[in-house]
Amino acid sequence: MITFNEVLGLVKAHLEAVRVRKPPRGRGAKLGKARRLARPPLIWPPWGGDLVSFEERLIVYGTLKPGGRYHHLLAGLEADWEPCVIRGSLGNYRGYPSFKWNPTGEAHPAWLVTSPGLSAKFRQLDEFEGKHYTRRLIPAKAGPRLVIAYIYEGKVKA
Repeated sequence: MITFNEVLGLVKAHLEAVRVRKPPRGRGAKLGKARRLARPPLIWPPWGGDLVSFEERLIVYGTLKPGGRYHHLLAGLEADWEPCVIRGSLGNYRGYPSFKWNPTGEAHPAWLVTSPGLSAKFRQLDEFEGKHYTRRLIPAKAGPRLVIAYIYEGKVKA
């Protein structure tokens, strides 16, 4: 179970990266400074206070998106689909799209799926994605809102 402090750490890292907008150096973005902020300079909460429903959200960017090869796995779900923007690296792994989150990375379009039925679907999706993709929480921008949602993050090869 994810804790409130872990979600807050994601949001702080995202907001600090957006504020600074420095490209990552070396092995990746240095998020230590963002995580050490005692009181970040933000108006609480920046996404409308909806921290609880992250288990009802999934970001899709590859074969699960509308028109994708495996969209049928989510097509029967009663859900709201809206475009969103995620930051990081998008590449391919074993012939499939693969995304790695990085708050200072390039912006990529994706789809935000919101449904109360997603929490029951995650076990099936975890098995489908297999050991090469990990479900994790990341921030995304959906319209004017900053939301926290799950994404299947994979190994990225350019």
